[in-house]
Amino acid sequence: MSKTIIITAIITAIFTAIAAVVAVLGYLDEKPRLSAVGEYATWTTPPDRDLGGFESYAQIDLRNVGNAVAKDIKVQTPFSGILAIDGKKIESGEFEKNFSLQDLNPGEGHLLKIWARNSVSDYFLDVNITHTRGTASVDFGYKTKGIVGWISKSLDIFWASYILIFLLAASFLANYIHELKTKKPMN
Repeated sequence: MSKTIIITAIITAIFTAIAAVVAVLGYLDEKPRLSAVGEYATWTTPPDRDLGGFESYAQIDLRNVGNAVAKDIKVQTPFSGILAIDGKKIESGEFEKNFSLQDLNPGEGHLLKIWARNSVSDYFLDVNITHTRGTASVDFGYKTKGIVGWISKSLDIFWASYILIFLLAASFLANYIHELKTKKPMN
């Protein structure tokens, strides 16, 4: 074989490999990304009132902030109750723990309102959303009850303290090693 054919084959192979890598990276970069922020409230029903057996309410703002369609969206909740999407009660508004949503195009979203027949502690409030190319969790903000809530809310202060303690310990260790090296043996 001539050198020209070999060089041409090598250059073609290199360009094909580069094009394949760029195509794969482009596909991986183009994907849906769901963002979900929520609010949650529970209450105790007074004995002289009837709220239809509902004990809590959750509102979730779900948005596709990615650049591809989110398909086969499923919401997993700790609730059982009635669901309204974008202010409209849906035909099968009753649900048990999980429900599905329509596909979301990039930039689109839903406002989900859930009236639940059960309530959960803020610590166990875990709502997950899955779709064909990923998952998301609903951010209900800090759980501000008890010691766990206080630590979560003050986490940035704790990290600064840990770094300060680490630097102080490293300083003492460096000083100790320096003294060991410079210490003269006693005769």
